[in-house]
Amino acid sequence: MAAQTSDFIHKYFPGDKPDGVTLLMLHGTGGNEMSLASLGQAIDREAGQLSPRGKISEGGAPRFFRRLGEGVYDMEDVARQSEALANWITAARAEYGIGADKLVAVGYSNGANIAAAVILRHPGVITRAVLVRAMMPVEGLTPDLSGTKILLLAGQYDPLVPAGESERLAQAFRQFGADVTLETFPTDHGIVNEDLVAARTWIQANI
Repeated sequence: MAAQTSDFIHKYFPGDKPDGVTLLMLHGTGGNEMSLASLGQAIDREAGQLSPRGKISEGGAPRFFRRLGEGVYDMEDVARQSEALANWITAARAEYGIGADKLVAVGYSNGANIAAAVILRHPGVITRAVLVRAMMPVEGLTPDLSGTKILLLAGQYDPLVPAGESERLAQAFRQFGADVTLETFPTDHGIVNEDLVAARTWIQANI
């Protein structure tokens, strides 16, 4: 099913089980609403998928928020776009009948960063998340993340995510009460099979 709301072009595919898991697939820079479909299938072939396209264009490449340079975010836009996505997720859950406890955000790179921003700025909208190659998207907040569970997947040789950034993000989530698992693999910024296996195992244990 394809649709365009006032905020996000997206696609929704129901899962095999009426009360099963739905993966909220959030693409990286240059992706779209179909970019991570095969990734979602590899993680859980029975799960539904809800996949929005980022509204921001960077030289024609869709993103979820603006940046001023590599790793330098436009913080005002992060605030705007994370609020827009949080509102859209809440509306989409209602429209498609997705239980809050059955929605798992799976974000990659820019998609992981916007998911982290939603978690930090709008607690309760996303309570289960797999964040692949994420960075700290916002500073200075003190949300209550009790009941939130997060899997962070980092690349030991990632040239885009500074060394120690994944641990810093994990510590911040834990400080605010989230249950956080951090796994680091000997790879770069790209997604590898170890990420898929870790995501599949974690989702099965936490949903």
